[in-house]
Formats: sequence, C-alpha cells, structure tokens
Amino acid sequence: MTTESEEKVEETEEKASRKSAERAKAAHDDHDAHGGHDHGGAAVPYHSHRSRYLKVFGALIVLTGLELGVVYVGLARNTVIAMLILLAVTKAGAVALFFMHLADERRVLRLMIGLPLLFPPFYAVVLIIEAIARASFMAKLLG
Repeated sequence: MTTESEEKVEETEEKASRKSAERAKAAHDDHDAHGGHDHGGAAVPYHSHRSRYLKVFGALIVLTGLELGVVYVGLARNTVIAMLILLAVTKAGAVALFFMHLADERRVLRLMIGLPLLFPPFYAVVLIIEAIARASFMAKLLG
C-alpha cells in the first residue's frame, strides 16, 4: 500500500521521464533534419565513396590536361588567361564540392560558402574596367 505522497512522487518522476524522452527524440529528429540519418535503431551500413572520388580525380586529371593543351595550342594571350582561370575555378569547385563534402550539405550552407567567393572576381573586373578607363582618360589628356 502506497501513500498519497508516494503516488505524487511517482507521478512526477513519470512526467519527468516522459519529458526527457521527448527532448531526446526532438534532438534526434533535429539531427536528422540537419543531414543526419534515420537508422531506426539499426546499425548504419558503411558506404564507400571511393568510386565517386576516383571519378572526380579523373575529371581533375582531364581538366589539368586541358590546361596544358590551352597553353600549348597557340591561342591569343588574353584567351589563354581567361581559359586557364575558368579551368582553375572549375577544378577548385570540384574539389570543394566533392573532397570537402559540400555537395552533401544543405543548399543554405553551400550558398553561404559559394556566394562570398563571387566577390573577389567581381572586384577584379571592376578594377580592370577602372584601369582601362583611367588609361583611356590619360591617353586623351596627354595626347
């Protein structure tokens, strides 16, 4: 036979236990919502990304070959520079997406990393335009 106070203690402990279980489930659900996995209590099988890495590595080798080809084909200097920059940016993007695992991340994180990378090239273009305009102005002024 239990007393009324003992029943209240047991009831309070049950409520606390339920709240703790609810918090744990919410934390697990939050983990799943942020790129976690739902394993249903079972062991998570190991998944190798070796073939993916080898494909990216092969693509990087091909891009490097293209860079060498661009240099030795005999194109105009400005064209060579533009193509080399484009190939380098492509290679850097592949490394970031696959070897740094950004391809598996949520879109918001990819944008948070990718968008700021657009500012330096934009700034470079602005500086190039300004240098051309300044040279043109100086040529008119002196000439």
